[in-house]
Amino acid sequence: MRQPAHAAPPCWAAGAGGQGERSARRQAAEIKRAAAALSALKSELAKLEEQLEECSRCGAFLLRLTPPEWLADQAAARASDQQVPCLLSACCCLL
Repeated sequence: MRQPAHAAPPCWAAGAGGQGERSARRQAAEIKRAAAALSALKSELAKLEEQLEECSRCGAFLLRLTPPEWLADQAAARASDQQVPCLLSACCCLL
């Protein structure tokens, strides 16, 4: 009679002294630690994505407030290879 694939191995398969049991516990603990680390990373990623979205909204708002003449002057300065410090880090990539 065959055992189902999900059944625990027989006690003789664990080896002398229950080394298989200890190994399984260590592996389960490692999986649990890895799952916790993955969960923490996913949480951090979600937080950073939310911050990026907020920064993008603020940058877009500030660009709408910026006079078109100033934007044109900045674009012309960049085109002529002048080093003009950008007040908004997002404005350079949105033009």
